[in-house]
Amino acid sequence: MLKANNFLQRWHTISHSNRSILCAGIDPAFGAHTHHDLWTFLRSYIDAVLPYVSGFKINHQCFRQEFEQHVLEDIITYIRAQGRPLLIIDDSKYQDIGNTNREGMQRTHRKGFFDLSTVCQFPGNLEESIHYLRELDVGGLSMCLMSNEQYRAQKNMLIA
Repeated sequence: MLKANNFLQRWHTISHSNRSILCAGIDPAFGAHTHHDLWTFLRSYIDAVLPYVSGFKINHQCFRQEFEQHVLEDIITYIRAQGRPLLIIDDSKYQDIGNTNREGMQRTHRKGFFDLSTVCQFPGNLEESIHYLRELDVGGLSMCLMSNEQYRAQKNMLIA
C-alpha cells in the first residue's frame, strides 16, 4: 500500500525500475463467464502484459457478482505476488457526494489492495474526496476528461 502523498514519487520509481510508464486496464466483459473462465482469461492477460507495464488499472464495476469479487481478490493477490513493483489502481471513478464517496472508498480500500482510486467529481466534492483518500493513505487521480462521445458532448455543452 502506498502513502497518498508519496504516490507520484512511487510511480516514478516503479516506472523507472520497470522501464515502462504503461498501465494495463483490466475491464472484463460483464456476465457470460464462469469463475474459472474469468480467472483463466485474466491470469493469461496479466502474464502477457506483465513484462511491459508498471501497473494495472482495474475497473471495479466489472466485478459486481459475488464470484467476480472473489476473482478480483485472487487477481490482485496474483499481481502482488509477481516479485516486482507494480501499482494497482481502483478505477471506480467515484462521483457522488462526500459521505457516499467516503463509504465507497472505505469499502474498496479496507483490504489494502489498491494504491490509487480514480475520482470523477461534481464541482465542490473533489476536495472532500482528496481528504478521504488521504485518510485511507491512498492516492487519487481526478478524471477530468473521458473518452466516450457522451462525455465530450457534456464537456462542450454551453451553459447560460
